[in-house]
Amino acid sequence: MGVNRVKALIVGCGYTGSRIGELLARNGVEVYGMRRGATAEDELKRKGINPIRADVMEYGWKERFDWVINTI
Repeated sequence: MGVNRVKALIVGCGYTGSRIGELLARNGVEVYGMRRGATAEDELKRKGINPIRADVMEYGWKERFDWVINTI
């Protein structure tokens, strides 16, 4: 039987959010990050954060995560 990892989404994954995400990823959390600009995707991936593109105002996508952390 597999163990389900906690999934966290960080909205506003800039300086503060990416630092939090990096720490969570190091501790076994599956981390996703939203950040303006496609150029940030490589930086997030290097920190163990999965980049995600979504509209914050749309309904339904937040339910896929155990934690949603807003650092905007």
